[in-house]
Amino acid sequence: MLACLGLAQRPKIVWTKHNLNRVNSIGHRLRARWGTDAVVAVSGYVGRMLAESDYGKKPVHVIPHGIDTTYFYPVTAGRKQALRARLLGEVADDAVVLGSAGGTDFEKGWLDLVAAVASLPPAEQARIILVVAGALPDADLRKRLDAHALKAKVIFPGLVDDIRFVLGACDIGFVLSHRESLSYACRESLSMGLPALISDAGGLPENITNGREGWIVPVQNINAIARVLRNILECPECLPAMSAAARLHSEQNFNLDEFIQATQAIYQSVIPAPLPRTIPI
Repeated sequence: MLACLGLAQRPKIVWTKHNLNRVNSIGHRLRARWGTDAVVAVSGYVGRMLAESDYGKKPVHVIPHGIDTTYFYPVTAGRKQALRARLLGEVADDAVVLGSAGGTDFEKGWLDLVAAVASLPPAEQARIILVVAGALPDADLRKRLDAHALKAKVIFPGLVDDIRFVLGACDIGFVLSHRESLSYACRESLSMGLPALISDAGGLPENITNGREGWIVPVQNINAIARVLRNILECPECLPAMSAAARLHSEQNFNLDEFIQATQAIYQSVIPAPLPRTIPI
């Protein structure tokens, strides 16, 4: 907005909100009044948040993240085995691998999954492998992890150039954030055919239908997460159908071309129509 001061004609401004930071400050009120022509929200949850603020006086459009489903594509069974061997070493046939590309911050909820796994009997814990990509956890997070004395294996591949090499080794994706606007990480997992275990934080539940493409649990509810894990271990043969549903859902709802077209349409909507040309008499 400040960059427009002094211009003879202010350009049209479309503001996109990707996070859940508060929008009731004086700065936001000024921006909504004087420096915004339309608003894009990445989820219905964010859209409702904006509609209740000063931005609600402007057009608010909900455009969820688009994903390149030709790039994030399910791997073959042979490729999965190769990726597992490289990332995890020797893996038992009855193992279930849950992976996340959401990062290792405490608020991402991966320690909630750790706590849920720790609540299972040792034999069930031993069948579970957790993979958490992102910056390596700090000393405090490591201490919290060690306190659970897990029988399950937890792998931290660190920051990776291509997350497909991590997700391709997994059976299930998880995003158990305490706060979340929508989550690219969730959509990337689904696009690769991984059913998603997610929390009901913010816009996360908008990514799936509970029980079809994955599971939705209350935020930080360890018992609910543990129930899902037990069901998965009891019925691993249920995963292929959910995997197919996750991929189909991605193809039908996360289309990148439709995302681009919807975004372009909003920018076009704020451009004034050209004045009719007058022909001198």
